[in-house]
Amino acid sequence: MGTVKTLLIGLILGAAAGAALGYNHGRGAPLLSNPFAEYGAEEALLERAAELGEDARQRLREALE
Repeated sequence: MGTVKTLLIGLILGAAAGAALGYNHGRGAPLLSNPFAEYGAEEALLERAAELGEDARQRLREALE
């Protein structure tokens, strides 16, 4: 009975840790950060848009040379 109890506790703790890590991974946050912290989707979107714009400018300059 002790082995089954240990297995169930391990499964529950593993599922909780996996859910928190998966949630952080899905929103692009560091894995060990607080999953309940406010998520700045707007900031991430603006950063990505700036990166894409810079990449487009660089490719246009290369194409015109």
